[in-house]
Amino acid sequence: MKKKILYILPWLNTGGAEKLVVDYALNLDSEVYEVIVLSVFGRHHTLFEERLEARGIQVLYIDHRKWRGETRLAPWMRIYQKIYIALKVKKIVEKLKPQVIHSHLHVNQFLLGVNAKKLDLKLFHTIHSHPDIIEKGLNRRASSWCYKKKGMVPIVLHQGMVQEVRRYFDLNRVLVVKNGIDLEVFRKAREFREEYRRALGFREEDFVIGHIGRFKAEKNHAMIVEIFHEVVKVNARARLILVGEGELKEQIEARAKELDLEDKVSFLGSRGDIPEVLVTFDVFLFPSLYEALGIALVEAQAAGVPCVVSRAIPREAYLSGRIRSLPIGVSLKDWRDAVLGSIEGHEVYDSLDSYDIHQVVKQLEKIYDQ
Repeated sequence: MKKKILYILPWLNTGGAEKLVVDYALNLDSEVYEVIVLSVFGRHHTLFEERLEARGIQVLYIDHRKWRGETRLAPWMRIYQKIYIALKVKKIVEKLKPQVIHSHLHVNQFLLGVNAKKLDLKLFHTIHSHPDIIEKGLNRRASSWCYKKKGMVPIVLHQGMVQEVRRYFDLNRVLVVKNGIDLEVFRKAREFREEYRRALGFREEDFVIGHIGRFKAEKNHAMIVEIFHEVVKVNARARLILVGEGELKEQIEARAKELDLEDKVSFLGSRGDIPEVLVTFDVFLFPSLYEALGIALVEAQAAGVPCVVSRAIPREAYLSGRIRSLPIGVSLKDWRDAVLGSIEGHEVYDSLDSYDIHQVVKQLEKIYDQ
């Protein structure tokens, strides 16, 4: 009989955490594991949902259409919503009887009613960002309860996060599982770079700056547009690609219009061909305000693209000699010069091979089987 693995996350939007869950689900040994994915905030008709379902992965959605959106609810309705979802999760878990539950993002509050001991469950939770930023209030209390009372094991993305999580939750056991990607897909995409550039409408002389990430404050899209505005003053053939969706997208589109950059900035939305898009870049620009890792940066390096990043990016993400980092507070002209300048060689801090999804999944399988 196959071992049943249940992944639980808020939704399957096209973010880094969601992509990791999809990669786990698609790469676990299907002869040994039956994978089920639970999206607690319903269906959103995303590329990730389609990809999982096309591969025969069972995806469950908790229907909460009676609410127009969590942020618009009255306080008492939010409480009712959380109780409703928690009861639904409990019912689903008891019906499915998985051997392993692996949660992601802020869903541990919905696992408080699950009797892990009675159901003989192994519980794991991947922490995708700095805990003092994402694990606050109820989320922190729920996660702490799951770790200390239910035996849930936290998983972090790199060694640098271990002490941070131990201190924040007063824990001893913290596992490290890297955020794997399919390296071969990115390496193969490099061979067809010119074809992909032509497909996106770029000429040989165009200087393409790119960024991949959800339109959230920490990704600092506003600064990306301002840096690009400075670049265009020097290089009229500069072009900017922004891949992703999110709550700040319209605001960034409006700013690009204000700066008269509409014909130079492409908003590509969510894409299912990230490796092919990445290799079209001449520079990957990543001035995040904070990152636990920055999986898009790992992907950019796998695609062989020079990268200009903020020093908020952890050193564990420096996997090639083609990264230049700057403090967030330096001038836009300093950022412009870094983008336009050559990327000089730096020490290689780690091997990209350690991020290969196939190696990562083998490690994960061993953890599930312990």
